[in-house]
Amino acid sequence: MGHFEDYLHSAALKIQKRYRGWKGRKDFSRICNRIVKVQAHVRGHQVRKQYKIVVWSDGLLIILAYSEQTGDGGSSQPQPVE
Repeated sequence: MGHFEDYLHSAALKIQKRYRGWKGRKDFSRICNRIVKVQAHVRGHQVRKQYKIVVWSDGLLIILAYSEQTGDGGSSQPQPVE
């Protein structure tokens, strides 16, 4: 190979190397973004699930506090008047 062919070969290798590096970074970034989206969905699901438990337990505490105040033991039946 002559000097010009070596130069072209070297130039082609540099172009390929830079393209592969750019493509690798782009693919890695795309994968990271997808992972972040999956994590966000999972965390949102966990928070919503925990919120339902908290709301349910708060409602239960309110019912128990009301039943202690009224002294009816939590029954919703009206008490007989004495």
